Amino acid sequence: MSAGTRTELSAPHAKTWLLTLDREVDLPIGSAFASTQHTGNGFRVKAHNFGFTLSRGILIKGSRGQGVGNRITGSWMAGVLVAPEWWWMESGSASEVVIRDTIIADCRQTAIRVVAQGGNGATAPAGAHRDITIRDNRIKNSPLPCIEVTSTSGLVLGGNQYPATLVPAFGTPATPLKLINCTQVTEE
Repeated sequence: MSAGTRTELSAPHAKTWLLTLDREVDLPIGSAFASTQHTGNGFRVKAHNFGFTLSRGILIKGSRGQGVGNRITGSWMAGVLVAPEWWWMESGSASEVVIRDTIIADCRQTAIRVVAQGGNGATAPAGAHRDITIRDNRIKNSPLPCIEVTSTSGLVLGGNQYPATLVPAFGTPATPLKLINCTQVTEE
């Protein structure tokens, strides 16, 4: 966790809650809970142009939403990123998210990334993200893999177009799609 976030969360004015669970849950040290009422659920990002940013084109941390018909050009990180970022204590494992009909060009990282890591840096198990659909996107001039998905249960892929010439990023296999810890995968 970043030192600034840790200081802010432990400050006297920081809000705290008492959480009572209705069953026993075996959680490793460092686990965190997050309110799903404060993650941007029910979003829709449609028909926008994003580009030439030193960060991500679209960063998704909410559920029950969609990014449809967008254009992302020249982002230094992922064109679309779905991920919790525990370093900042930003939750955001997602469910029921659709990424569709988006053109992503000239990214310097994987164009579409749906990933989850635990606080220990290890890839989270399947189910951290649920019911993700990635369809009919066009990816141009971006490194391989073009789409990376981890930690997802209920993944639908189909109709995505990859560059005609696939050039692997340093140390990666020449494949447009990378899946780790994914279950119930449907490729249409």
